[in-house]
Formats: sequence, C-alpha cells, structure tokens
Amino acid sequence: MMKKAIPVLFLLLSFLLYSGDSSLVDIFIQNFEKGSPEVKYNVLLDASDTGIEGMDSLYHRAILYVLGQIEFLETDDILVRIAEFSINQIHIAGYTGALDDLWELFTKISHTELKVMILAAFGDLGKDDADLIVKMNKWLDSRNVLFLTGKQMELKVIIACIQTLGRIGDPSSFEPVFTAMIQHYSDQVTGAAEQALDMIKGDLSQLYMNVIMEGRMPARKESLIRSIESTRLNDREKCRIAEFALKIALYSSPENQDALIVSLEIRYLAAEFLSKKGWAPAAGLMIEHFDQAIADLDNGRVRKSFLIQAIEGLGNMRSHEAAKRLTLYLEYINSFTENGNTCDEQIVLAVIHALEVIGDRIASKALLYSRYLHYSEAVKAAAQRALRNLK
Repeated sequence: MMKKAIPVLFLLLSFLLYSGDSSLVDIFIQNFEKGSPEVKYNVLLDASDTGIEGMDSLYHRAILYVLGQIEFLETDDILVRIAEFSINQIHIAGYTGALDDLWELFTKISHTELKVMILAAFGDLGKDDADLIVKMNKWLDSRNVLFLTGKQMELKVIIACIQTLGRIGDPSSFEPVFTAMIQHYSDQVTGAAEQALDMIKGDLSQLYMNVIMEGRMPARKESLIRSIESTRLNDREKCRIAEFALKIALYSSPENQDALIVSLEIRYLAAEFLSKKGWAPAAGLMIEHFDQAIADLDNGRVRKSFLIQAIEGLGNMRSHEAAKRLTLYLEYINSFTENGNTCDEQIVLAVIHALEVIGDRIASKALLYSRYLHYSEAVKAAAQRALRNLK
C-alpha cells in the first residue's frame, strides 16, 4: 500500500527549520516564477497560509507579473484573482515598496473592483508618499475635467479616490475634492467629497483661498459662497477670504466671456459681504471695485443696482479714503448736472447717503453745492440731512 504524499506546505515548513525565512521566501518566488497561472495563484495562497513575515517581495512580484500580462486581465479570471490576492496581501502587510507599480496597474486597467482595492491600499500605505498624493490629485482632477465633456465616469472609483484622499488628509487634495463635490456627479460622490473635505488638514480659510486663486472659475465662485456660509469659520476669517476673492477678481484677466461673467459674480458677491460686515481693511479694494462698477454699468455688463451696491459698500467702509472717492464722484455728478444733463436720481441719492454714513467733513462742500443745482427736492433734502450728520 502506497503512502500518502507529504503536503508541499509541510515540506516547505520543514525546510524552514533548517534554512530560515529568507530561503523559504526565495523558494516561493522560484515556484511562482516557473508555475502556470493556476500554480502561481496556489503558491500565493500557500505563502499566505504559512503566516511567515517577509512574503512582501513575492506579492510584489505577482503585481509585476500581472502588469506583464495586462492585456489579458479583463478576460482572464485567474489573473484577476492573482491581482486581487496580491493587492490585499500588500495592503495587510503595510508594504510600501510596491506603491509605484500599484499606481501603474491602477492607470492601466479598467477593472473597477481592482481599482477600488488599490485605492483602499493607498489610503493606508500612501500617507507619506508625496508623489503618490500628487498623482491621485491629478487623476481626480482629470475626471473632473472629463465629466464636463459629458463622458461617462466610473463613479465607484471616483468615490474611492475621494475617500482615500480624505483619509490621507493632505491639504493639496482640497481643491480637486472640492471641485468634485460641486460637479454634480451624483449624490453619493457629493456626500463622499463633503466628508473628505472635513478630514483634510490645514487652515480652512487658506484652503478656500487656494481654490479661489487656483481653481477653475465655477469652483472659485463656489468656494467663496461656501466659505462665507461656513459654520467652521468666524467673521474675521470670512472677511479675509472675501477680501482675497475681491482682489483676485479685480486683478484677474478672464480668458473668455463665461469666465468674465463668473469673475464679475465673484467680485460683486465678495464686495457685498465685505459691505455687510463693514470690513475696513478692504476699503482700498472697495474703491477699485467701485471704479470698476462704474465702467461695468457704462459697458452694459451689470444693472444699475450693482453700482448702487458698490456705492453703499464704500459708505460701509467708513474710511476717509472712501469719503474722498465718493466726494469726487458727487462733484463729477454735480458738474454734469450743472451743465444741463440729467443724472440718475437713485445713484445720486445712494452717493449722498453713503457720504452721510461715513460722516467725513471732506464731503461738506460737494453736499452743500448739490443743494443749489437742479436736483429734485428728495435729493436736496438728502444732501441737507447728510450735511447735518457730518462730524
């Protein structure tokens, strides 16, 4: 009667007693190299069953094998199983030596579950790998761009990437994750992005400002809106963000008409918030905004109400410089009216009221002179009230 064959794993473990861990790993690698795909998979299973540390290089070798057979991955079930098992074992072992090759695998396959597994591994293994974080940020950013073209997106992978970037928490990921949040991929993507943004480290106000400076125009506008509505920021931080947004919008050169429209919206949103808060440090920018608002109205880019808002904003700055600029504007209006022209009464009243709010005596001469011109009684009465309230 023949004796039963001694299991291969038992022989290998016996060999371990004489040869040490490193030799056993070498034997597994040699068997993996020469075996058929089915044998390769069984070698991986046996290696895991030993419970011996140091098999990282074997699992890494398996990833390289999969990369070498990449054109067959989508149709070869055993190749998929080799990849799944190896990715999982690398993840469990915390082995960072294979990260570059895992990224290459991620970029070359369309297999959703494998890509999600790789991203999950990156979430634990890639926290200190700056290059990998940059690659993931760029990948997500590329999805954001492609989505705008109407291309179908792999939403499970996008969600996994967002979750991974959130777990890593690097500040550089804020902009692509924020953009993904406002892209309207799906409710699931938006929810994942909102959670990830809460996990990203860094000065939140600075993160919002980074988007306002570097993001695409829709993201810049949304960053301003969300920052001034945030419950995690105080009024001072919100004003700093709005002031920054106003500066960027004033000095940027939009590349097309759509970008110009969004830039205008950002400028007026920021100025409106700063006006509401009476944020005096922004007085200089608010004067530039007012000058530009005059040009905007003249060029038909905005309605009259936007210029009135800019005038009110200057009044709320309550600064001497703001009073000087409004006084010059009232003097111009007075001169225009004195020459027989008709000025818009709402604009005139807005300027007079803003000067009254500031209360700077620099406006006294212009206010007094306006009472002698062919304005309506409402304008003259407003000028008289403003004069009485000058300090």
